[in-house]
Amino acid sequence: MDKGAFANSFGYVIKKSDKERYVLTCSKKNCGWRIRASNIRDTSIYSIRKYNEMHICSRISMSSTRMRKRKCTPELVAALLHDIFPGLLETPPPKVIMELYQTKLDVKISYSTALRGKRQAVCDLKGSAEDSYKDINCYLYMLKRANEGTITYLKLDERGKFQCLSIALGASIEGFQVMKKVIIVDTTHLKIGYGGVLVFASTQDPFCHHYIIAFGVLDSENDASWGWFFKKLLSVVPDTP
Repeated sequence: MDKGAFANSFGYVIKKSDKERYVLTCSKKNCGWRIRASNIRDTSIYSIRKYNEMHICSRISMSSTRMRKRKCTPELVAALLHDIFPGLLETPPPKVIMELYQTKLDVKISYSTALRGKRQAVCDLKGSAEDSYKDINCYLYMLKRANEGTITYLKLDERGKFQCLSIALGASIEGFQVMKKVIIVDTTHLKIGYGGVLVFASTQDPFCHHYIIAFGVLDSENDASWGWFFKKLLSVVPDTP
């Protein structure tokens, strides 16, 4: 709705908004534009019941105070990106999105709004980090069913929140038998809102190619997390001569 209002230079007023219905009318009293949606029972989906699509009022002037004060939200930026780049996770950098938005809707947006809109577009396609953490047990279960011999460990804190994860695929464990018996462990920091580090243990095959044995996610680089990961790694690859 915001996208249409921005593109066609009209305003709207929320007359009713609750769990049962959502009603919008034109911001100008004499205009008959109106949309009414009702909730479909036992779902979070709303169905449009009535829609008068014609505006009989004049468009708001682009130079008016109301148009100059229009504010854009990350959700609106994400909606525009979905239209221009449907189904794509890779979208232009924020500066390009700022220029694109001004060209399409004649609205200036900040760098932070463009960046948050870019991130929102990705979340719309593949889900949020919060949803992924909620489904992690289901993912690990299916991973072990699809890859025989896979070993996974999940550690939660005292509040039941995610803390550490370790995964060793069955094929990687089996293949280690013919690899060089030297293991390298390293980490890289995760650039997400929750932080943490991605850790992996690797070795080399007889041709000196890298071979991943196990990998995981730790809350941070500290003695407790390192000790936990090495303990789980020891259960996957025994320390034998």
